[in-house]
Amino acid sequence: MAQAWYQKTGVQSAIAGGMFLIIAAMIPSVIERFGLKKENAEIKADLSTAQAEVQRLETLLTPFRTIALEKYTGDEREALLKLAGRINELEGLNIEKTKELESLKEQLRKVSEQAKPVILDFHSLEVSKDEGVVVTKIQFFPSKNENPGAMVFLVQLPTESNNEIVKIWPTLDGGGFSTGKDSFKASEDKKAARLAYQLMVVGRPTFEIRTTDFSKMKISGSHLEKALLIDNKTKRVQPVD
Repeated sequence: MAQAWYQKTGVQSAIAGGMFLIIAAMIPSVIERFGLKKENAEIKADLSTAQAEVQRLETLLTPFRTIALEKYTGDEREALLKLAGRINELEGLNIEKTKELESLKEQLRKVSEQAKPVILDFHSLEVSKDEGVVVTKIQFFPSKNENPGAMVFLVQLPTESNNEIVKIWPTLDGGGFSTGKDSFKASEDKKAARLAYQLMVVGRPTFEIRTTDFSKMKISGSHLEKALLIDNKTKRVQPVD
């Protein structure tokens, strides 16, 4: 039986090749259309975002627009430009005022520092013996380079102690000083004593505490922020309230 023309191998190959060419030709078009749809979707999304941002800025601008049109002549654009210029001018003035205020604050801080009394900070402790007496020498540093003026120190021994305060007296280690008739004064039981004196120069207040034996003692003073608890046997110094 004779084959139909479309059943012949050459004809079928030609048909298959033609269909492939048609499909191949359609692919770029399909891809382009798909790409355009995707691009259009992205453009629409960007446009929507931009419109939302414009709306937000319009909302923020509304009060400025209202103020500008109330205060200044001209159309909306001119009024807004005038308002912007005035805002910039006020900002400049505010910066200058802020600088001036900061300068005044700094001056006030310096004046306040100068007005503060000199505070004495503990610096060193030396303990020795001299003719059977324990000598505790203590030195302080001033908080600023100024003469602290008249100073008063109070030394107290434990009431249950058998020790006594023999003498409290300044030394030249801290600079020249002046004393008076009652610069040193002790209690009847010699468990407490006071030293009052003044440096002649800007120096480091230094004085010796002479006791009959090693002992704990508490030192307070007119220029000390906190009292000091001293154990002259262990040479331990501890600030106390």
